[in-house]
Amino acid sequence: MKLKKLISYILYAVSTTSIVLASGIHQVKDWWDIARPFFAVWFICLIVALTISHIETIRRYTYPTLVCVCAWAFKHKILMTKFTRNTYRLYKYKNRSYSDLFDYVQDLFDIIYE
Repeated sequence: MKLKKLISYILYAVSTTSIVLASGIHQVKDWWDIARPFFAVWFICLIVALTISHIETIRRYTYPTLVCVCAWAFKHKILMTKFTRNTYRLYKYKNRSYSDLFDYVQDLFDIIYE
């Protein structure tokens, strides 16, 4: 079993256990003060486990977004680096359409990570 899967399974288990423990506290007078740490552990563990489990899916959307933002930043002369210049060239190649640029970079990402 891969280490990434093992860590995400452990985090899912900790998350589930903490939300089950937090849900059983509601009959106490100041239940929110007691349950708050359990809800925090639940939320943090769940977010980290989902991020570890689905990192390629997250990167599939964030990298093309970064390329579009860099092309926009170069177009408006906010960020003038070699990378942003190249993204702007790609933006011009794609008929000055951010949606076409996004789809193109996403398709390239899919080809690389298949």
